[in-house]
Amino acid sequence: MVMLAWPELVMAAGCFFFLVYLRCWKYNTLPIKWPVVGMLPSMLLNIHRVHDWTTQLASRNRLHFPFQGPWFGCIDFLGTADPANVKYMFSTNFSNFPKGPEFKEIFDVLGDGIFNSDMDEWRTQRRIGNALINLTLDDFIGQCVFEKRQQLRRSEKVKEGDDKGMDLLTSYLSMEEEEMNKSDKFLRDTVVNYMFAGRDTVSSPLTWFFWLLSKNPSAETKLIEELKAISPKKNQTTQQDRPVVFDIKQLNGLVYLHGALCECLRLFPPVPFEHKAPIEQDILPSGHTMPPKSRILISLYAMGRMEEIWGKDCLQFKPERWISRDGRIKYEPPYKFMTFNAGPRICLGKEVAFTQMKMAVATLIYNYCFEPVEGHPVVPKNSAILHMEHGLLVRIKRRLI
Repeated sequence: MVMLAWPELVMAAGCFFFLVYLRCWKYNTLPIKWPVVGMLPSMLLNIHRVHDWTTQLASRNRLHFPFQGPWFGCIDFLGTADPANVKYMFSTNFSNFPKGPEFKEIFDVLGDGIFNSDMDEWRTQRRIGNALINLTLDDFIGQCVFEKRQQLRRSEKVKEGDDKGMDLLTSYLSMEEEEMNKSDKFLRDTVVNYMFAGRDTVSSPLTWFFWLLSKNPSAETKLIEELKAISPKKNQTTQQDRPVVFDIKQLNGLVYLHGALCECLRLFPPVPFEHKAPIEQDILPSGHTMPPKSRILISLYAMGRMEEIWGKDCLQFKPERWISRDGRIKYEPPYKFMTFNAGPRICLGKEVAFTQMKMAVATLIYNYCFEPVEGHPVVPKNSAILHMEHGLLVRIKRRLI
C-alpha cells in the first residue's frame, strides 16, 4: 500500500480546491463562499488586481454584488456600480447615508477635514476624532497657522474688499461666524484636506492621461490640432526655444480637450471607491435591504467600465462620447460620472481641478512628445488614490510644430 507524505497530501488538497475554485468561478457569477472563511480566498487571490476584480464582479452581476467575509471578520459589504443606487445614497436620501466610521479610519490622515466629516460635523468641519499625520508636516502647518495669527493680530483685521495677498488661512481666520471652529487643529485639518484634494487627485489622472494619449495617437492628433487653432503667435527671433503657454480662457473653450480629460477621469478616477453606511435600515433602488451600519462599497473605477452605463465601447478611450452632435460639451449627471462626487458633497474644487489639468496638458502636449518606455508595466496601484503601481516611464523630446 502506497503511503502519501504530508507535503504530498497538502499539495493534492491545494490542487483539488484550486480546481474546484476554477470550475465554480466559470459557472457562477459570484466568488465561492467557503465555510468559515467566506469569500475571502477569492479576494486574496485577486488582491493584486482588486479594481479589475470588482469591475468583473459588477459586470457579471448587473452592477452590484454582495461580499461575505469570514464569520469572525466583520468585512461583509455590498459592492455596487449602479447609478440609481448612487443617486439615492448621495442625493435622494443623503441624510441616511454617511460615509461611516470605517471610511474615517481609512483616511485618518485627513483628521477633522471635509472629506471625513459627516452630517453636521461635515457641514461645519468639526471634530470627529483623533487624526494622525507625519510630525514634520504637522510642525510645518502649525508654524504657518501661528505666523498667520500673529500677522493678523498686527494688522488687526483684513479690510473689507482688500483681498490682496489673501490666502486660505487668512480667509478662515478672518471669518466672523461664531459657529466656525478656528482651533489650530481645525485649521491644520483643513489645510491637509485641501492639500490632499489639490495634489494627488490632479497628478494621478494626469499620469494616466499621458499614457492614454500614447496608446491613442488619433486622439493626440486631434488634440494637437485643436491647440494649434489657439496657439499664441511666437516671435521667431526671441522666443523660438521657449515653450508655448496657453491662456486659460482660451483653453476653457476647447471641447476636445475637455472631453479627453473627462474620458480619462471616467476610466481612471483619482479616488476609485466610496464608502457608505446607512444610519437606519433602508432599501436601495436595486432592491437590496441594508441594515443600519451595514457597509456599501461604491466602485467608481467599475462604474466607468460598465457596458450597461456607457455602452459596448465602455473600455475604449473615446473623447467623442463627451461631445454632442452640435459640437458642445455633453453633460453627464454626477451619479453616472462620479469622479467629482454627487449630491450635496459634490466637489467644490471641480473647476479648479479642470483648470490645472488643462493648463498642464496643453503646455506639455503641445511642446513635447511623450513616448512610454516599452516593456514598463502599467497597472493601477491598490491605494486610496489611483496612482500607477510603478509610475510612468517615458522618453521626452521637443515637438516640432
